[in-house]
Amino acid sequence: MGVRRRSGTLSVLLLTGALAAAWPAQAASPPAQPTPCQQAPCRVQVMVGQTVRNYSSEQSFDTSKAYVSVRLFSERRPLRQVSASGTDGCRRKLRGFGVEATASTCAEVGPVRVTLARLYGDPGLITVSYRSWPYLYPGSDASAAGSMTGGATAK
Repeated sequence: MGVRRRSGTLSVLLLTGALAAAWPAQAASPPAQPTPCQQAPCRVQVMVGQTVRNYSSEQSFDTSKAYVSVRLFSERRPLRQVSASGTDGCRRKLRGFGVEATASTCAEVGPVRVTLARLYGDPGLITVSYRSWPYLYPGSDASAAGSMTGGATAK
């Protein structure tokens, strides 16, 4: 009986190997890359003096499919919003700690744009932090994103 089991096991292994070789090889799909600035906020530091500085993110965002949030910090303290304009408040003016800034996500597809200037004091670093989230609607999944209003906001 011991011989039969071994030969039976050997024939099963050979048959399994033959079937596996007969199936066409499937290309392994690459792992899904996380959307930049979606899993974690993207951050950049900009040196700001009394001369106006412009910053544009390397990443572009489709504001009809995603909410884009922009926050600015001076020495780890957030600048506060003083006004908003544009569709859904997509352009916001922020102030604090001697700095005035305008953050814009008004382009339908485009980068985050920030204009910065120091009103008084010594030049210093300002941290620009931005992140996006796909719009979700009842009954939709995370991959189906779209916008009813077509705008994004910066805060």
